[in-house]
Amino acid sequence: MLRRLFVFMVIAFGVLGFTFGSSPIDGKWKGKMGELELVFTFTVNGEVLTGTVQSPMGELNIANGKVSGDNFTFDVDVNGQSINHVCKKIDETISLKVPEMQGNATECILTRVKE
Repeated sequence: MLRRLFVFMVIAFGVLGFTFGSSPIDGKWKGKMGELELVFTFTVNGEVLTGTVQSPMGELNIANGKVSGDNFTFDVDVNGQSINHVCKKIDETISLKVPEMQGNATECILTRVKE
C-alpha cells in the first residue's frame, strides 16, 4: 500500500512539474518575413522572455522580453537599431508583428519546429 502511494506521488508530481514548469511559448518557432527565413528560440521564466532569433545572416539575442498570458513582446538589436516585436500565441501558431513608423506592421506567422 505504501509503495503504491509512493508511486502515485512520484507520477503526480512529475505530471504537475511538467504542466507548470513550461510555457506553451517555450521552444523553437519558424516563419518567413518576406523572403527572410527566421527561427526563434523562446524561453519563458514567469513573465520574462529570453531567447534568440536566427536568420541566414546570423543569430541575435532577444532583449526586454515580457509575457502576459498568450501575449508577449521583445526587442532585437539589428545593427544598433532596436526592433520591437509584438506577439500573440494563437492555438498552435504565433502571430508576430513588427510595427513600422508609418503605423503599419509587418506580420509573420510562426509555427513550432518539431524536434
